[in-house]
Amino acid sequence: MLLSPPLPVELLELIVEHLPQRDIPSVLRANSLFHDISVRVLYRDILEMSPLKCVTCLSTLASKPTHARFVQRLQIDWSGHKVIGTLLRLLQRALQQVKSLRHLSLELSSQDNQFNFSWLFSGVQFSLHTLATSARCDGALAEFLETQPLIHELSLRGFQTSMPFILSPSALPRLTSVRSVHAGIPVLEQVIRGRPVEAVSISLFAEDGYAILDTVRSSSRPIKRITVMALDNRQPSKLLLEMSERFPQLEALHVVVLLAFYDHQTLLTFAPFLSRFAHLRYVTFVAGFGARFDEEGEIVKQWHKSCPTLKTIILPKGQVWFERDGKWTCSL
Repeated sequence: MLLSPPLPVELLELIVEHLPQRDIPSVLRANSLFHDISVRVLYRDILEMSPLKCVTCLSTLASKPTHARFVQRLQIDWSGHKVIGTLLRLLQRALQQVKSLRHLSLELSSQDNQFNFSWLFSGVQFSLHTLATSARCDGALAEFLETQPLIHELSLRGFQTSMPFILSPSALPRLTSVRSVHAGIPVLEQVIRGRPVEAVSISLFAEDGYAILDTVRSSSRPIKRITVMALDNRQPSKLLLEMSERFPQLEALHVVVLLAFYDHQTLLTFAPFLSRFAHLRYVTFVAGFGARFDEEGEIVKQWHKSCPTLKTIILPKGQVWFERDGKWTCSL
């Protein structure tokens, strides 16, 4: 006969949650009470693991619905491996069992992503809150997104194709955050237009100019946070001007320019453009950069003078500058 635990089950579960994962199997074998608690904790968040462990885990989920029902977060990263059909079918069977899944990250290799893998989602009964996938942006993926009204955070890392990617106006009604890597204007327009998106991460392609910013602006709410990765040697001053005209309520701006190098004098010239943002609090600027510590301090002071609402600035060397008691300090 099992005696009542000296502590509430909820408190015991919190204790088990703070144990290293390697210790949970020992707790699981203690008695039936700790077995039930440990299984819930062990399967709640399944994060990235080695391919061998991943196969074992998926096999358990596919064959044991009692364990699969506890899974709320699942991360699969096979980007460094070419996956055979047997493993994909195992993944599909596991996805059909994880009915309480809320957060899914699925990364396949660049070779695998050339094919349609949205069939993996057939027969699933979960309702996601977040989805990150490298699957290509095609009609099959759009059809799956139509069935997920609770998604508020969407990361599309896959390539855009020539096939139609069309979402109905009623799809993704709660979407507030969008991240894309390779998707261009047609896909982003379908995802963002008319939806309550407030945070966006996009790549800028030379052939699109700044038209993609107009697509981002088609959200039903003002954009508050934006990350842009410039894949060409465009002038950040022009980029700041274009964004200030479109996103006047921006609070966080992160700019990554991969093919350019800027000295501290050039960065000082960005200050007048920052003055166009009335609500900007956080700025990150990543590019090739050669400046001394004292020069960074000068840049920070000038940027803040032009944009008094700024509270945190991260410059190309990755040093974080923040305001404290009216003074700017660097966290080395």
